[in-house]
Amino acid sequence: MIRYFILLSVVLCFFACNEKVSIGDGSIVETPCKIGGEPNLFLSANGNVYLSWIEYENDSLSVLKYSKWDTTGWSPGKEIARGTDWFVNWADFPAMAVGGKEDQHMAAHWLAKSDAGTFDYDVTVSQSFDGGDSWSEGEVVHKDSVHAEHGFVSIQYLAEGGFAMCWLDGRNTISEDHEHAKDDGHGHHGSMSLRYTKINSDGVIEPSVELDHKVCDCCQTDMAISTSGPIVVYRDRSDKEIRDIYITRSVDGIWYEPKAVYQDNWEIAGCPVNGPSIAASGDNLIVFWYTMSDASPILRYALSDDLGETFDKAIKLKSENPIGRVDVKFIDQENALLVWMEQLTSDKTVIKAAILNLDHGLVKDDVLVETDSNRNSGFPKIVLQENRLYLAWTNVTTAESEYVETAVFELNL
Repeated sequence: MIRYFILLSVVLCFFACNEKVSIGDGSIVETPCKIGGEPNLFLSANGNVYLSWIEYENDSLSVLKYSKWDTTGWSPGKEIARGTDWFVNWADFPAMAVGGKEDQHMAAHWLAKSDAGTFDYDVTVSQSFDGGDSWSEGEVVHKDSVHAEHGFVSIQYLAEGGFAMCWLDGRNTISEDHEHAKDDGHGHHGSMSLRYTKINSDGVIEPSVELDHKVCDCCQTDMAISTSGPIVVYRDRSDKEIRDIYITRSVDGIWYEPKAVYQDNWEIAGCPVNGPSIAASGDNLIVFWYTMSDASPILRYALSDDLGETFDKAIKLKSENPIGRVDVKFIDQENALLVWMEQLTSDKTVIKAAILNLDHGLVKDDVLVETDSNRNSGFPKIVLQENRLYLAWTNVTTAESEYVETAVFELNL
């Protein structure tokens, strides 16, 4: 059970160009979520903050909802979709993206079962063209019609309109002459691949393309939109079971060959369910990830000043016992905020944050909130809006009860 925590005044201070950057006091903000989890946060192109989550109406009915920050708190939850055939998983959570004039074009995805196999499910997306007042019927993003695993989606709004989406695609894991195994295993015969598609400004889902033919089966993907186009990071998988973080990017509509951000050489037979995070600002990129390449849990980050063409040497973040579950965002062009989960003691897990100055390096980290290492606590998510940090996570009060929690911190810029 999560112990209710005291938000700390996080003293993360350094001087760069004689300016102090730190995280100030924070406070818990009540959400419209009753019983539910899998929260996500999104900052629209117009600077508005959105929170999405899955609410559990009963044992079989799930409802995808969202709320918008309205300067004083979260607006009442609005329904996007509901279903009794959804695949609800602590690590593979829905997301939404918003853009266009006055945030009129919205898209949100969830996972729906496609067949009887445990891991037979599709990525389904719904769109709104009136700012969330009405939503389209769910449409499967991928068009392979294969009963297999599809998920771990990243979605972003594009400057020209429409949405960029990538996901892990299991169409190649099913051989032509083999019916998908109806058991609790993944039933893989080929490799999980990484695919990408664009939803244009009219809401039409364009044909998808394969970005990488063999990737880790269930680590989250992440995506940033740069001045040159979408950039995707993910955990790769070699024939020798090396599972390092890779990057692929689109420049003028052409996808470049995937390459390692850094060669951790982490050899692991199974998926660690712990994907990377990426953020972009101008020509600068930062990638933040978890690894156990030397048999000990490690957090690393790497910087690029040429949109991922090259990276500086990866830096190890000092952390005693990180769990991972990372997120990263740029505060401005010189500073970034890194967030992760860490096991402090056998009964104490926290969400931590640190500020990174691109010129002067990482400064002191500190605790944001106390949480639970239970996997149902999910992945903490953040967005930054002007001088505020928004944090969302799942509060697991009991084995049968959980709900979405949020906190807001003031940034001292």
